[in-house]
Amino acid sequence: MPGYKRYVALAMLLLFAASIAVSTQNDTNTCKSASLENKSAGRPSITLVQEAANGTFVKNADGNYTLTLYNVVPYTMYYSDPPEQIAGFSPMESFVAAFKWRYSNASLSLLDADENEDTVILAISSPRYDNQTRTLTYTARLIEDPKDDRLSYQISRADASISENFGRAKITAGGCGTGKWACGKPYDTMDTCKRIDICCCIMAIDENVMCDSCEYDCVYQAKCREAYGGICGDSRGFAYCSIFT
Repeated sequence: MPGYKRYVALAMLLLFAASIAVSTQNDTNTCKSASLENKSAGRPSITLVQEAANGTFVKNADGNYTLTLYNVVPYTMYYSDPPEQIAGFSPMESFVAAFKWRYSNASLSLLDADENEDTVILAISSPRYDNQTRTLTYTARLIEDPKDDRLSYQISRADASISENFGRAKITAGGCGTGKWACGKPYDTMDTCKRIDICCCIMAIDENVMCDSCEYDCVYQAKCREAYGGICGDSRGFAYCSIFT
């Protein structure tokens, strides 16, 4: 029996290693395909949309703002850019529970306001949602020089400020900040492989949203090899895009 158990353990280990190899190969093929088509090797990320009947935008003592949205549509809509065909809804409570990243770039558009004070670009964080009153609250700060491809239209229309009290409103959220990719190699007791800076994007799995690396693994593996040597890009590594890193 001991010999049988060893064979079972070895077989499970080989299957696990094969699954990692297949996943990595899929990422590599995706990168090669994107390169041949002269496109980026970006993973399909999404844009979030939230709507409310009215709200307030109040400046705090620390210079940040409290953004409060009332009578909120009780779900977050999301969609991807073409050619991907990703679209769906996430219940607002699920969205708030999943918001583990530091912040998202977002536009706040006021649908009934004057043209010269109807759009601001914000970094929103720490969402709180009251399901009974359908009230959604964020901590927010104004972004003076915003750069986010997903919000290019809203950025072109951005104003310096908006009214403290407003009517119908829409939030459109793009990326979720920056993070780190841990370059990895097996048994790195000397800490040879460090971390590289990465951009983080919002992804959707079923009805759940998350913040993860914008590119496929092989993109970061190549950067790790370039920065710290070949062996540092030989294993999958790991993305850190959450608030806990």
